Amino acid sequence: MVLTLAIPIRAIYGLEDFITVRHLENMAKVMLVTGLIVAYGYTVEAFVAWYSADTYEGFMIWNRMTGPYAPVYWSLIACNIVIPQALWFRRVRNHAKALFVVAIVVNIGMWLERSSSSSRACTVISCRPRGACTARRSGTGRRLSARSACS
Repeated sequence: MVLTLAIPIRAIYGLEDFITVRHLENMAKVMLVTGLIVAYGYTVEAFVAWYSADTYEGFMIWNRMTGPYAPVYWSLIACNIVIPQALWFRRVRNHAKALFVVAIVVNIGMWLERSSSSSRACTVISCRPRGACTARRSGTGRRLSARSACS
């Protein structure tokens, strides 16, 4: 996020003497390390799901990788883990335009991660069987509404 703002401000206001290439390179190294931490987090999450042998945990990871939101998941993996690996090269870290493109891609990946986690949460919440609440009957023998039966 800092690079997304710093690079255009540096170019527009002529702050090349204040925000130097060394500053940009150090921020790129921080972005690289952050991408590696994200990769570690996703790897550990998948490993724990596999190692625990919990059916539901395993299904959640498998569904994320192959289910209806698989393109979003693999896009966020590409944006947050694969693309930042270009920052291993000094040439990319020292080139402001390439660094700006990587920063924008990482921002898109962060947005995809946020949107995919909220859409998965909505999917999990809506997995209640239909009619589960309306099947209950009151003491008088009439059906209760879904609102009164569930609350």
